[in-house]
Amino acid sequence: GYVVPVLGIYLFWLYCNKFLEMSIGYLSTMARDITIAGTQMNTSYYPMEKLALIVGGVILICFLLVQNEIPSLFRGLRRREWNIISECSSSIFAILCFVLSYILVTSALDLSPGAQVPFFFFGGAIVAGVLLLQDNLDEILSLSGIRSFNPRENLGAVISVGSIVVFAALTLNISMVQPISQDIPTFLSAVILITVLYWGWRLSQEGMKPAVQAKRTAALGYMVFLPFIMYLLLRVLYLQHDPDPVMQNRW
Repeated sequence: GYVVPVLGIYLFWLYCNKFLEMSIGYLSTMARDITIAGTQMNTSYYPMEKLALIVGGVILICFLLVQNEIPSLFRGLRRREWNIISECSSSIFAILCFVLSYILVTSALDLSPGAQVPFFFFGGAIVAGVLLLQDNLDEILSLSGIRSFNPRENLGAVISVGSIVVFAALTLNISMVQPISQDIPTFLSAVILITVLYWGWRLSQEGMKPAVQAKRTAALGYMVFLPFIMYLLLRVLYLQHDPDPVMQNRW
């Protein structure tokens, strides 16, 4: 009875590793600026402004689609129902994080193309999935939630806030953590695998409200397909600037 689940886990691990490895390879190549005497020698190069907008934008769109608050946010704003802002705080928080991240990576931070850039985008995409699965941003962002915050009683909030803090710290200091910086695909695959296994088990218990169950199932789907989504996106971007003239002529 254990053969099928173990085989499934092993195949999922291979799938994550394979697609993340290829995607991170593309992203590192596209982020590498090799300018000699004013000429860009890397034909696959994309400026960070473009990468942050496209890759970050796709992650944000995926988050907003799963969160599914934008239609009600627009409706509420049209009717001038200002309380809708607090009801849709998760989506607003995601948009603000995207804007802040864009400003930081394009003007304040100089991320290394080999490790920091891939970890920033892929780590950010995984953190987005964790926050969707935890589904407690509204609670964390509310004033009453901040005032009455107790780490012992609210483990979910600790995981959500902790994942953001750890992600930011690792992105800035990844070169100091050799086991991760030297094999980012394996580390991120392990994080995805553990998250998917845990939440797959939680959802199989069916102990949640139907709306929460449906939303977390969509979030789990996002996490499962994330390596493939990122691979498709980065493959298309890479092929548009492919150094092989034959491939370029196809576009």
